[in-house]
Amino acid sequence: MSNGPYMRGECQCGAVALLATGSALAGDEKSGLLWWRQQDLQLAQGELIERDLGDRTIANCAECGQQVWMTIPGRDDIETPLALWPFD
Repeated sequence: MSNGPYMRGECQCGAVALLATGSALAGDEKSGLLWWRQQDLQLAQGELIERDLGDRTIANCAECGQQVWMTIPGRDDIETPLALWPFD
């Protein structure tokens, strides 16, 4: 991670927080998703429950159950819900 600007995203209960550097690779307001490079996103606090569904892995907050991210094997990005991030 860089020492530059960062953004903190949280699940709805605040138990899980993500830290992202730089800008998202892409975002889609219609689907409510943002995509980040894996190396630009890290778990800053909290506990996740990860489920391997074969074609993807989904991580949810252990407290409130909100989906925090999804990864797809063979891709270098992480998909996160737009609702985690502090955009106006």
